[in-house]
Amino acid sequence: MAKIRIVLADDHTLFRQGVKNLLSSEADMEVVGEVSNGGEAIEKSSELRPDVVLMDIGMPGFSSFEATRQIKKNRPNAKCCSSPCTTTRTTWWREWRWAEAATC
Repeated sequence: MAKIRIVLADDHTLFRQGVKNLLSSEADMEVVGEVSNGGEAIEKSSELRPDVVLMDIGMPGFSSFEATRQIKKNRPNAKCCSSPCTTTRTTWWREWRWAEAATC
């Protein structure tokens, strides 16, 4: 059975390392790339062709939402999972609704 290929996109290196360590214990998953912003997520997704992109919504620079749009445009079968990092309920809800629409 083929492994699920994953790209981690988060501007916090320690968080990425922790997630990578957790996923490495799963026999059917493989982290094939790590990036720290949305632009790199688009580039690595085109280059590495992951099945899943785990992306932080609140990365600096290039919008994570736009990155998701571009990844889905270039790789329609790729799944983009986002984790909101905001603290206000209104902002979190707006981000979640957008992410839900972009990744379905």
